[in-house]
Amino acid sequence: MDAVLASPAELVRDVVIEVAQLPDQDLLLVRQFVHEIKDRRKTSAPRPTVADIRAEAKRLVAEMRFMSRAEVMEEFRATTERIRSQAIAEGRAIEGDWQGD
Repeated sequence: MDAVLASPAELVRDVVIEVAQLPDQDLLLVRQFVHEIKDRRKTSAPRPTVADIRAEAKRLVAEMRFMSRAEVMEEFRATTERIRSQAIAEGRAIEGDWQGD
C-alpha cells in the first residue's frame, strides 16, 4: 500500500493488521514507541514556517551586517558547537570527530 495515497482509515487498518501479527515481545516495543511519539509531540515546539525562517534570517543579517568575516565565522563555529553539544546531550549524536566511512 502506498502510504501517500492511502486514507487515514486505510493506514490504521494496515498498521493494526501488521501489529497483530507481531510476537508478544515486539508488541511491548511498539507500545513503548507509541508512548515516545506521544511524549515527543507534547514537548516539541511547532515547526517554523518558511516565513518564520526567512524572518529570522533577515534579522540575523541585520544583526551581523557590521561584523567582520572573522567575527561572523566565530559566531558560526560557536553556534554549530552549541547544536552539536545539545545533540550529544539528547542522544541524537555521538561524541568524537568524523573518522570516515
